[in-house]
Parts: sequence; structure tokens; C-alpha cells
Amino acid sequence: MKFRTLGITLLIVSLGMVAIWLGQNGDERLIHHRMDQLLELASKQGPESKLQTLAKARQLRTYFAENARIQVEKNTHQLMDRQMLMGYFVRVRAAATTISVRMRNRHLTVDEKGEWAELRVTGKAVLDMGGQTDAYTERYQISLTQTDGEWLITEMRILE
Repeated sequence: MKFRTLGITLLIVSLGMVAIWLGQNGDERLIHHRMDQLLELASKQGPESKLQTLAKARQLRTYFAENARIQVEKNTHQLMDRQMLMGYFVRVRAAATTISVRMRNRHLTVDEKGEWAELRVTGKAVLDMGGQTDAYTERYQISLTQTDGEWLITEMRILE
């Protein structure tokens, strides 16, 4: 009896997930997939060489438009460009033993022509800095544009 109830519950949850997935248009799926890839790239599971860190920084840059503006710290209006972000990324990765980055509460709007999108998310980062754990949770607004078939981040700001 319990197995039947569990099976029915799993079936309902699975059907709900498929319905949500089918309800998204192609651009929405691409953007969510791209954000998932970015989160995986930003996370760090353990030690890595300087070459691995630099390779990941180069990969990271492919997610941002050439003239992107990024706010990485709360209570500052300083915006980084793509090159500055790469340096920041390398410094943080070098200092952290592990990094976990997640997004939840995603609210995505894509314009009718599929040229731009806005994503509002709650982002959480947990960094282990050699025994000391720091956790950060912020609300972000991420603006994206489609360039040569790729969705690129043009701006990322922390919401108040």
C-alpha cells in the first residue's frame, strides 16, 4: 500500500515537472540551462591548479557580454567589467577550498522577439576558506541579450 502511494506521488511530481518544462519556450530553457552551467563553473569541489583556475576564468568570461557591468558586493555601486570579474574570480577561487553557488526563486522574462531577457533570482554562495565558512545570500537582477545565438549577461546587480 505504501509503495503504491509513493509510486502515485512520484508519477504526479514527474508529470508536473514535465508540464513545467514543456511550458517554457526555447529561449527560457536555453537561459536556465546556461545559468545552470554558470553555477557549475563557479562552484569548486576541492583543490585545483592555477592552470585549472585560469581555464575556468576564461570559460566564465564566455557567459558575459564584452561590455557587461557586474556588481559583486553589496553596499557598493562599483561595477566590474568582464576583465575585472575574471581577476576577482581567480582571487576568490585561490583563497577558497570549496565554493558552492546556487540560484533559487528564478523569475525570468524574455521579450517577444527573443532579443533580451531579465532574470531575478536569489543567489547563495557558500565558501570554505580553509576552515572558516562564509555564506552570502542576495537577490539579483540579471539582464541578458542574445548575441550570435548565445544568451550573454550584460548586467548583474544586487537588489536592495
